[in-house]
Amino acid sequence: EEVVGHFDAHRGAMGNAATAAAAVEALSGEHGLLKELHAALSERLGLRPLGGHFGEALLGGLAAAGEVDSVVAACAEMEASGHRVSPRGYALMIKNFLKAGLLDPALSQAKAMRKRGILVPPFATALLLQAACDSGRAAEVYCGLAPGDYGLPTEALLVVLDDCCRRGDVELAGRVERAQRASGVGSVPPQALAQLLKIHVAAGSPRAMDLWPELVQARRVSEGLAVTLLSRSADAKFLRFAEEVARHMRQQGVMTVALYGVLMKVYGACGLHGRACDLYGEMLTEGVEPDAAMYSSLVRFASECGRTDLWRELSQKSPTPDLPNTVSLFKALGRDRDADGVAALLRKLRSGGGPCDLAIFNCALDALVTAGDLEQAQALFEELRGANAPDIVTYNTLLKGICLRGDWKSAQALMQQMEREGQQPTDISYNSMINCAVSAGNTRQAWLYVEEMERKGIRPDRFTVAIMLKAVRRDNASDLQRTFRLLDSSGVDVTSEAVLLNTVLEACVRFRETGRLERILASCERSIGSLSMHTCAAMIRAYSMLQRPDKCWGLWLSVVQERALEPNAVTLGCMLDALVCAGRVDEAVQLFREWKGKFEGATTVMYSTLIKGFASTGRAREAMEMWSEIRAAGVPMNVVVYNTLINAQVRAGAIQEAAQVFESMDRTGLAPDAISFATLIKGHAAAGDLDTCFELFHRMRRQGLAKDSVVYNTLLDGCTRHNRMDLADTVVHFLEKDGVAPSSFTLGIIVKMHGKRRQLDRAFEVVEAYPVKFGVAANAQCLTCLMNACISNGALPRAWSVFDQLRKMGDTDSKACGVLLNGCVRAGRVDEALQLLEEAYGLNGRKRLLPHGQELMPENIEDVVRLMAARSMQREIGQLLSQFGAARVPLNGRLLNSLLGYADGTRGGGGSHGPPRRDLP
Repeated sequence: EEVVGHFDAHRGAMGNAATAAAAVEALSGEHGLLKELHAALSERLGLRPLGGHFGEALLGGLAAAGEVDSVVAACAEMEASGHRVSPRGYALMIKNFLKAGLLDPALSQAKAMRKRGILVPPFATALLLQAACDSGRAAEVYCGLAPGDYGLPTEALLVVLDDCCRRGDVELAGRVERAQRASGVGSVPPQALAQLLKIHVAAGSPRAMDLWPELVQARRVSEGLAVTLLSRSADAKFLRFAEEVARHMRQQGVMTVALYGVLMKVYGACGLHGRACDLYGEMLTEGVEPDAAMYSSLVRFASECGRTDLWRELSQKSPTPDLPNTVSLFKALGRDRDADGVAALLRKLRSGGGPCDLAIFNCALDALVTAGDLEQAQALFEELRGANAPDIVTYNTLLKGICLRGDWKSAQALMQQMEREGQQPTDISYNSMINCAVSAGNTRQAWLYVEEMERKGIRPDRFTVAIMLKAVRRDNASDLQRTFRLLDSSGVDVTSEAVLLNTVLEACVRFRETGRLERILASCERSIGSLSMHTCAAMIRAYSMLQRPDKCWGLWLSVVQERALEPNAVTLGCMLDALVCAGRVDEAVQLFREWKGKFEGATTVMYSTLIKGFASTGRAREAMEMWSEIRAAGVPMNVVVYNTLINAQVRAGAIQEAAQVFESMDRTGLAPDAISFATLIKGHAAAGDLDTCFELFHRMRRQGLAKDSVVYNTLLDGCTRHNRMDLADTVVHFLEKDGVAPSSFTLGIIVKMHGKRRQLDRAFEVVEAYPVKFGVAANAQCLTCLMNACISNGALPRAWSVFDQLRKMGDTDSKACGVLLNGCVRAGRVDEALQLLEEAYGLNGRKRLLPHGQELMPENIEDVVRLMAARSMQREIGQLLSQFGAARVPLNGRLLNSLLGYADGTRGGGGSHGPPRRDLP
């Protein structure tokens, strides 16, 4: 009332909008007073917010008070009276809404400005984006504020990019950059370029390689920025970019201790310890003296890459050892298996030459265990025990050494001693015992230790899971699922640690756990930059098993080309195998030729992989050319390469070339193994050269290589196919005489042989006798062969009897049903054929015999219908078609047209010629 009274008393001097605006601004944010003042000034003095300072001040004040509805009403009143909100009014509302913590109303006002073609002030844009970043809504607000190709002012641009840098948001950073370049601004400021580089380098994005020259051209690369970029390159293993930065800094002559140190960190992160050590020589040449931390790192790197002389030199040159440097020295001595050196270093430390406490003693103990000198380790342990000094680390270190030696009893005794002396076993203790049990092949004991851990409330960790996964045998699916349940219940993130990740990937590939594998690979793809080369190899194997060669290529290019990491022999071998398995042999050959010079000694396996690729694609000549290349290069051959090459020739029908390769093995000092003989015998058998087969077979027997059923199966199959039953009897005789256990496949061939010789009773005798005599099961394939023999010998009732046996076993697959159906057709037994069709597809309410997803061959069905047509059963054919439709039996177009023709009589049924006679499968 005082303010309004004062206005009224001095109406001539103060009764104007400018003075009223000053009063409104003074009360900005005071919601109640502001509304009263507004009403009084409007009604008593006739001053209304019709634009100008009064309106701007009123809108800003209401916004500061957080009165969103009042602001909207005031804006509407101004518009209705013909006054538009001024740019300053909008700016005041945006600023004050943000002060009140109201981001959305502020954004609405900014959008209203843009809609009216008014430029949002740079300070307001920056404030809006800062508030959005603080609330985690940077992308949303940016898109609302700067749609399309709208560029941001520098201050606002840096706000967004700073937030992207903190959160690693490569997508938003890319969107902002593209909009900036597409706008009238055109270029990106150097400060923003630096932020973009940090973002892309941390993500290992190849975009960094495009941005770097632009920043260099702007002459804005300081030592601090270079250190930051190199440090991020180390985290992302982005070697290619790191070396580009180092090259530039060398050209500028500003390679400092800090830059050398972080570049060394990059090489260490990428596993290139030798190249990290090479920097030491460069530093000495440039007159740069390493600091204590760098000496410690260099000692570790020299040890990792086996440069013993260098780490000894470094350990002498380094200043008085601090704790990290001393630990590195002990680890280096342990890796070098220099137990005496460990003892000497410990004596030096004891005499006052550096730190010497329990942590140092534990490091020395670990080094002795690593060096394999368990006697000195136990002596040091007893010394510590006598001084009442051991802690749980001491016990676990000695336990690890005892377990690595496989001394199960001593390990158990130490565990009991730990508990007696008040040291409770930890997860590390149990993992050592579990690993010891697994190494001894005692999986049951390993699981007992896992159960004991859980009873004591010790949660299995990633090492527990990795050890148990390695213990799972290929034939033990229950142990696999139990281990995966252990992994799931442990709460361990599979991708958090390389050893566990590699172990899980390899287990999933080995046991074809495709669902779990897909989920893990999807997680890995989000952090490719931090993956080790060993993990990349495991991922390539996994993608190959999932038949996704493009993913293999994508991973290879990302790691090798974009990050410039050097693949090891294992990774290259996995990539070659993935390409070969995908039938992309030419790509594999090209990749091999690009990299083979860097893996001398490892190329034998790679050559074998490529030859396997030529074999699988029928390119025998190229396989022989590669063999010539191997010999010309002097690459040592092994039996695997020869066997692969022999198989390539056999598959192409080049028997003479296969024999040439086989005979050349002796000349190179390699003796053919059982696979070499069996592969060549298979080739000669396919060509009908059974005499040579038996010559090779007798050589195998003399050399003691005919120890399994594979070669006997090959010979039996060849003899049966070429009707040499006398030789087949000889093979069976040797099989039984040599005590070789036949397989189910052997049994099936013998049944087929007796059926062909019209010795059906003998076939049944073999099926009954072999399971008892040799313990080999008569499986579904074997019984299908027996059923086929029955049909070939005109014994359809006995075939039905065998089929009933299959029905009881639950093994009535499409092949078995097809064989019996063909037998019914050949015998003219139309009723039995229809009965079998109904049972196979579950027609007329019957239970379906065929497994889910399996169907009869179209010709099997057509043969039955043709027989029905020959018997003038057109009405029954129509009913059968209706039943097929009701049961949703898939019929291709050709078969459906054929059956419709038989049903309406437009296709003949064979007439007096009777049922068709089709060769049995």
